[in-house]
Amino acid sequence: PADTTVNIQIKNNLQTDSTKGYTVETKPVTDKWGKNATVYILKINEAGSYKLTKDEGVKTLWRVEIAAENSTVNLTLSNVTLNLSETGTGSGNTSGVPALEITGDCKTVITLVGNNTLKGGANCAGLQNGEHPVTITGEGTLNAIGGYRGAGIGGGANANGGNITIESGTVNATGGLSGAGIGGGHKGNGTNITIKGGTVTAKGQNMGAGIGGGGSGDGYNITINGGKVTATGGSGAGIGGGGAGNGENIRISGGTVNATSASGAGIGGGQCGDGHDISISKGTVAVSGGGGSADIGGGNGWSADYPAGSASNITVKDGTTSKQGEGELNIGVANDGGVKFLVIRNGKEITYTSKGNLSEI
Repeated sequence: PADTTVNIQIKNNLQTDSTKGYTVETKPVTDKWGKNATVYILKINEAGSYKLTKDEGVKTLWRVEIAAENSTVNLTLSNVTLNLSETGTGSGNTSGVPALEITGDCKTVITLVGNNTLKGGANCAGLQNGEHPVTITGEGTLNAIGGYRGAGIGGGANANGGNITIESGTVNATGGLSGAGIGGGHKGNGTNITIKGGTVTAKGQNMGAGIGGGGSGDGYNITINGGKVTATGGSGAGIGGGGAGNGENIRISGGTVNATSASGAGIGGGQCGDGHDISISKGTVAVSGGGGSADIGGGNGWSADYPAGSASNITVKDGTTSKQGEGELNIGVANDGGVKFLVIRNGKEITYTSKGNLSEI
């Protein structure tokens, strides 16, 4: 069959071509110095397959918006850099714009070719899908960097990020201040995140989780069944809740996973957050909580008014999981006290179930 892919090169004289499903628009923005600027928007309005490249001589600001409805958009990024990091003020009082945003009620499949970079503006993600489903695949690289309070991939400030699937490729996702690497922006949840393959490095800044919630946001329904994953949180978990957020329904059944946090759980709750319903059944997992938080489970507290998080229903198969760094693996609650666990051994599987204040037996 004939190839129906629409090839689009971002260049200085790119014009609307409605017959091919896209328009070119402009939007006035404020840059980080408080000055006026203009952003050019390549807007994809129709279902179909598109391949995007960029003329290296382009000096103007460009972003991409996928606005198709009730359909599937297949977008190939081929050595594309979209840098909107200087839009919006650094304090977040004036929002910038994301580099690539999905606004339509559609399914988007992004195929990576070569090296691609998406940098979002203040209060924005680099790749901002909100909760519109997006799948990332291909053999190339994506570097997604959030602006102030935005996720690398997922939500902008005060917004959730979810329904994100990574199948292959190299994905490096870094949140802005208090944003998750992959998941919610500041005060946003990270939900329904699946990693099936590829090499994924996700870093949350300040209160953000590596994968999961932004600061004060929860991370739940997170599944890893393949690939090589490195997830690092600030006061958010490596994988799970942001700082003061909970981590719940986290499943690891394959791949190689390294999950660490500066002051939250490696996997589970951010600092002061709970960790519930966590299962590690296969794969190779190295994990470390920070600041007295559990390696897997609840985050440590800030003070008497902000106590450590609780934990329950944690299942780890022997031989799959180890402590990252020195010391013994701490599964359950932070080391400042809290609930203990009844340990149920069934073959090589160990289940930790919350039983009030009972000692571990």
